[in-house]
Amino acid sequence: MAKILIADNFALIREGIKKVLHSEPEITVVAETDHGGNVLRLVEKHKIDIVLLDINIPGMHGLDILKDLKKHFQNLPVLMLSMHPAQDYALRSLKLGASGYLRKDSPTEELVKAVQMIRTGGKYIPFALAEQLANWMAGNNGEESKHAALSNREFDIMQQLATGTTLKQIAETLNITVSTATTYKNRMYKKMGFSTNADLLRYCFKNNLIL
Repeated sequence: MAKILIADNFALIREGIKKVLHSEPEITVVAETDHGGNVLRLVEKHKIDIVLLDINIPGMHGLDILKDLKKHFQNLPVLMLSMHPAQDYALRSLKLGASGYLRKDSPTEELVKAVQMIRTGGKYIPFALAEQLANWMAGNNGEESKHAALSNREFDIMQQLATGTTLKQIAETLNITVSTATTYKNRMYKKMGFSTNADLLRYCFKNNLIL
């Protein structure tokens, strides 16, 4: 029996996942959390076999959690869950060792298929996303590679700022101070060569990075 941990900040999402997976005989949800800081502890405590991890879970960025998980539990399958349409998050997840990437608005049968595939050592990317990734990588140019140099946190803040989210709102969501969020923003602006918010918006629109 494969033991699953669900790490997502929304109780309704966690309940929905548990309901979908309840009828699967070879897997069981044994733990859940709404805070990124609990993930490593719960994996160790319950000897978890599979982690379903939300990229935007409070406390730590999901990709930073993924990095820590792969450092301490190298062979642990992790399925990243996200509402982000940007291919960049899928690429970053896979490069860090994720076993799959699934959007939260995917059909329920996709979730079951993904969990069963990574449980047996496979990788899972929905066909539509795989096709988008292939097309995106084929058309990648020098300018698009600029944001690849951003840290996961910097990239996340760039995308949130592009949607009009304030630094105060970002800080609350990520459980960091406004000062820390501002520092990440300034680092991101420097790396990207942005002078104004208009520069940020122009870049994100051009490169399909708007959430």
